[in-house]
Amino acid sequence: MNFVNLSPMAVLGGVAALAAILYAAQRLRIRFQEQEVATLLFWKEALNEAPVRTFKHKFRHFWAYLFLLSICTLLWLAFAKPTIEASSEADEYVLLLDGSALMTREGRFQQALAALEADLAELPEERRRVIWCGSRFMTLLKSGEHSLLLAERVKDLQPEAVPSSLALQLSQLNSGAAHTHVRIYGDSPVSSADLERLPETVEVSLGFGAMPENFTNSGITSIGATAAASGEWGLVDLLVQVEGDLPLKASELQLTKDGQSIPAEFVVTDSGYQWWAFNVPADGSSISAQLDTTDDLLCDNRADITLPIFEKIRVQLSRAVPESLAMAIAADVAVELVTEQPDVVVRLHNEALGGNVPAMELAPAELQSAAFVVSYPSGRDGDAIFAQAMSEIGLGNIDAVGLAEQTQKTIEVTAEAGEGWSFSVWQELMQPSYNFIQSRAFPLFVAHSIRWLAGAQQWYPYAAVGRPLPAAQPAIEPGFINDSGQSATVEGERFFPVRPSVLSRANSHEPLAVTFLDRDTTLLTTESALLEGSLPAFTPAVGVNLWWWLVLLALVLLTVEWWSYNKGRMP
Repeated sequence: MNFVNLSPMAVLGGVAALAAILYAAQRLRIRFQEQEVATLLFWKEALNEAPVRTFKHKFRHFWAYLFLLSICTLLWLAFAKPTIEASSEADEYVLLLDGSALMTREGRFQQALAALEADLAELPEERRRVIWCGSRFMTLLKSGEHSLLLAERVKDLQPEAVPSSLALQLSQLNSGAAHTHVRIYGDSPVSSADLERLPETVEVSLGFGAMPENFTNSGITSIGATAAASGEWGLVDLLVQVEGDLPLKASELQLTKDGQSIPAEFVVTDSGYQWWAFNVPADGSSISAQLDTTDDLLCDNRADITLPIFEKIRVQLSRAVPESLAMAIAADVAVELVTEQPDVVVRLHNEALGGNVPAMELAPAELQSAAFVVSYPSGRDGDAIFAQAMSEIGLGNIDAVGLAEQTQKTIEVTAEAGEGWSFSVWQELMQPSYNFIQSRAFPLFVAHSIRWLAGAQQWYPYAAVGRPLPAAQPAIEPGFINDSGQSATVEGERFFPVRPSVLSRANSHEPLAVTFLDRDTTLLTTESALLEGSLPAFTPAVGVNLWWWLVLLALVLLTVEWWSYNKGRMP
């Protein structure tokens, strides 16, 4: 049994309160007594000896008390509106309203909603639910709620430029019914593989949908930035790829940077068409690609990305630094050698150069037990910092066995808390007699070390709806703020943007544009296994509503109480 208006605890509390109130009223009811006095002069004394109301006397009329308590309890239960639900063996109906990109076509969403409302009118309220499947899942109508609530809840909803989430919702469907009928209202396909993974008790049908046979579309399926192939620091190359049914020309895609057109090379490939823009300044600008075609789906004709900001790393070198290390640093195109206000200093162990500025240090092997030591400010997560340093600097790729044979010492990497950020390396490894500085990977090792110490901002080649952010370099992801101003990153998990938007970074002024890129939607690569059919027949298995029965019984008892009181059979 469930209660519509109150919780079970509130119902029990109300019954207890009624019992206490009626008990007090029964105790305090007026009691008429006859008292004989010798003379009227003593009437006040007699009145004091026989008060009208008292708690001291024996509780009287117990059965009358129970009778009144029963009437009040019935009325209280009727207010709580109890219902006895149908058996869990009854069928359940789940209606899924598609809010993904394919429903952005003109008129499709309104048609799907109309079909859903028509089917909703034929289903029992207690055994049906309506769920929105867009960038997020949202229950539009719970079991037992009146269908009139649906119109209010969908009035501000519109389909979004996001991939289909129907398959995910089907996999998460939770129902205790013996048989569940799922009806889908939308154009997004559901594959036969998705249906085969469902329990045998779940039946899926199409209430509205099915793409037209003449569906024709071309759209942007890829956009991204990468470090310029020219090798020049501060520049990136851009790629936009378009796939689909329509033949395209170079002029049919406009590539702009902060609203200004930029030239791009047009390339025809086996899979589609590509536009390349080379040596674009990485200055944090917004890049937009607009496809000028007339097709059946418009939301994939535009894509946006945000360029990273590549700034030079200011590095100050100690005069005592070995020439091999100084040359490797000077050859790095991302580095600017300075004599003041550095971002990173390179010095020998115990040198005071740079103070607390992040430092790359060279220490004698007799003063440092491990070959490579990462130091970080106390209070930080040492395990996470160690893992980050191993990945970013590339310490896991060092030939530790070869170095151990040359140095006759064990090569280890450790992390320890200190006063600031530093990366300390055995000074002996910088000598020409070791293969370490002679290897082709040495300049890369130095470059990664400098970038890690400088805390170079992680950047993303692109950000697409429904995909994890593809880091251009492995690192711990920064926090993001979504378009509602809430934290959008769960610590320890990859971040999946859920809708096209512009995200803010928690510790940066650089925004991040999230765009719609979904090849499956643009090309309809998934063949739907759903067939449109009539609403499955159902046997009304609604719960029993006890409200009217409780009110009727209370009225009968009130009639009996009134008759008994008039006949003098009830005090």
